[in-house]
Amino acid sequence: VTTVCLDLLGKGVNEQLQAEAIKLIVALLFKEGGALSVQTTIYETLSRPGTDLFFLHMRSMLQNLMSWHKWQGVITLEGDEEPELPEEIILVRMLQLTCEGHYLPNQDIMRDQPNNRITVNLLDDFVQYLQILDEYKCRTSSAAANAVSDTILEVIQGPCEKNQDHFALSTELLETLNRRMRHRTQGDCVEEEENGVKKTAVDIFQGLLEGQGRRPAIYDRVLSVIHLDVIKMICTNVPDEGEEEEDESWGELKTECLVFLMMLFDFKPSLRDELEMEDL
Repeated sequence: VTTVCLDLLGKGVNEQLQAEAIKLIVALLFKEGGALSVQTTIYETLSRPGTDLFFLHMRSMLQNLMSWHKWQGVITLEGDEEPELPEEIILVRMLQLTCEGHYLPNQDIMRDQPNNRITVNLLDDFVQYLQILDEYKCRTSSAAANAVSDTILEVIQGPCEKNQDHFALSTELLETLNRRMRHRTQGDCVEEEENGVKKTAVDIFQGLLEGQGRRPAIYDRVLSVIHLDVIKMICTNVPDEGEEEEDESWGELKTECLVFLMMLFDFKPSLRDELEMEDL
């Protein structure tokens, strides 16, 4: 069933049929820690020579999603309205679940298909998608950013060293997420949802540094790009007397920022003094 569904994901196949195939793959993959047998079948199918048309179609579908956001621009929701993304956004979820549980073969194949004549690096498309979403400050854009960020996080955890290297050293992912950390809530955006996107961004920072103790290149790149004053502000923010207590989403974001800073302090102890956080 998995192989048949993958074979349907190509240019020229009825779009509704493709949509149902993607939904079925998501259902098959939907298992905590990863549906290993399904993931293995996906890898065995997509690692064969001649699957470049599949990956080119995945790129085309991601580009269509980006074009939708460019066309719609900022979408302002009223009252109890919830963000409505194109049905094709489930593709992002499918790619995430393909790598669930740090399944390294599928993490690698997202970046490189060595048996194909043409290699399609979907990691670049994920970053481009985030960059486009960064231009439109609204809940709809944030919902898509959350989905794409979750997928980026899944393809680096484990860690997958080659994906870490590519994201950190060959794309503008760090710059894009760094801008996201500085966003203020505006328009129809909801603070709790924005905190969730920022938390995933910090999780990605941590994921890029995972297992990098003896490979300083990514640490150096992170330290050269990330505005640590923002991370420090989140860590040290305390509500003034009379203000509402921090909500759960802010508490989770603060915790992840603290963990991120501790990773940086372990790598470069002098940062404690530079940030005036000697007691942390």
